Amino acid sequence: MKKVILIIIVCSVIPYVGYSQEASTLSTELQEALDQGRTETGIIEVSAAVITPDEGLWLGVSGLSDKFPPEPIQPEMLFCIGSMTKHIIATLVLQLAEEGVLELDDTVGEWLPDLPEKSARWIDDTITIRQLLDHTSGIYNIFDTGSMWYVVTWFLAPRKIMEPEDTLRFVKRPYFAPGEGFHYSNTNYILLGMIIEKATNSNVAVELRNRFFDPLGLEKIFLDIEEPVTGEFAHGHMLGIDQTRFPREARYSSGWTSAAMFSTAEDMALWAQALFGGGVLSEDALEQMFDFNDTGWPLWEDEIRMGIGIMSINHPQFGEIWFFSGNFEGYVSYMFYLSEYDIVVVILINQHLPDDSLLIESLLEAAVN
Repeated sequence: MKKVILIIIVCSVIPYVGYSQEASTLSTELQEALDQGRTETGIIEVSAAVITPDEGLWLGVSGLSDKFPPEPIQPEMLFCIGSMTKHIIATLVLQLAEEGVLELDDTVGEWLPDLPEKSARWIDDTITIRQLLDHTSGIYNIFDTGSMWYVVTWFLAPRKIMEPEDTLRFVKRPYFAPGEGFHYSNTNYILLGMIIEKATNSNVAVELRNRFFDPLGLEKIFLDIEEPVTGEFAHGHMLGIDQTRFPREARYSSGWTSAAMFSTAEDMALWAQALFGGGVLSEDALEQMFDFNDTGWPLWEDEIRMGIGIMSINHPQFGEIWFFSGNFEGYVSYMFYLSEYDIVVVILINQHLPDDSLLIESLLEAAVN
């Protein structure tokens, strides 16, 4: 009898041990890719999350949150995700369209008839919500080089809470007529934030939390300034300077629905898994994201295509990848969904525009293999 019990125990343990070794191998390979990629590219610090169908969620960090004094990075630290904010805002707009609250072919003039005179002269009121979403509006980007935004938010009024109307004062002459080209513009998503507020009679942070974050259990993702941010920031570095030591009120309030969200790698990965797994939008609404336009931006022997809150690229090794990225004030962020493998990879970096291509491809390859 004892022998039979022993055989049962051994047989029940063997599959578990085999799985643990496989998961352990994947974790080791992902961590090695993260460490090696960070070291070889000279990146200060990186936080990453990977979700695969078989092994589930993996979290990894490498490097320092701050150099003086040295402070190791922790997985629960928050990063500004910059323009990945747009991806989440676009999802909210698509949900509102699905509910019939608005339509993607509604115009700016219909929703925002009372724009400040100085900005209204440069914003064509026939621009549609769809053109704001996919950057075919032609509207001037307030963050373009030479914009007075930098002077005001950094030097003249760094602690001022900028209302959308204040931010729109930086708008200049458009790049082209609506629908006549493609030009990435943060201003598009400031206007979308205003439309969301008008359509819901609420603020954007409340809508995001009630509709998305609370139902999905995402507790470490925030729209900064509009709601309290709880948690420890990873120190963002730009020009070798720790940006967290400077006031952020004007910069982040003006970035608002274009660039001001903070998150952990874990919450962004869980968000992507829910979205692309059909847990956020209906199939028809999600399909709207994939109406792509050419951007002229080369990457990985292909050209990036811009949809609604998402981009697409055909990688020579990994096939079609849906992704979005962001950079803002000392932070860089990436969210990848490898559609052929059902794999999510999120990479958050605390350094302004590093040479990170080796790190990205190393982590993607480790996740796929």
